[in-house]
Amino acid sequence: MDDFLNDTVETCWSLIKKIIDEIPITHKSCIKVESLPLQDDLSRWEFMASSLGLPSAHTLTLSPNDVSGTLSQILMGLQLHKAVLETVKEPLSSPEDVKLLLADLDELLVQISKVLKHVNTSPPPEPTLPDISSQLKDEYDVQVSTHVTLLQLQRFGQEVFRFFRSLLSNDP
Repeated sequence: MDDFLNDTVETCWSLIKKIIDEIPITHKSCIKVESLPLQDDLSRWEFMASSLGLPSAHTLTLSPNDVSGTLSQILMGLQLHKAVLETVKEPLSSPEDVKLLLADLDELLVQISKVLKHVNTSPPPEPTLPDISSQLKDEYDVQVSTHVTLLQLQRFGQEVFRFFRSLLSNDP
């Protein structure tokens, strides 16, 4: 990797670590329902998430031989999580931590786009998200949507963290 690419990947790795570290803080400040712990089993919420119109959990197909393809998957996954968080932040009683998390997600998306541009790959089109705001009928729906999205982002973020760490450790 050249210096620019190495520095940008390090920035991405640092940002995803920061996002992962912010998720418990955001969850604690936003989720008031005790039956929604951060260490929850995501599969327990599949039906409710589907009925609220939430996208299914984004998973990565990690390919060390296709860095730009993996980065495109990461970009799309982060864009989906960002779109859901943008929708649920307004009805939350304390959206401040979500706004901080969104700012870091924005910065990470910018950095990943820089890497894709540097390796001459066009970023994928932004994924379309169904309008979930009409499905959020009460505070509980907002809490569940936020909870599920933070769980998904936490797990996805851990995969992204491992990917960036592997890029950095493979750099001679």
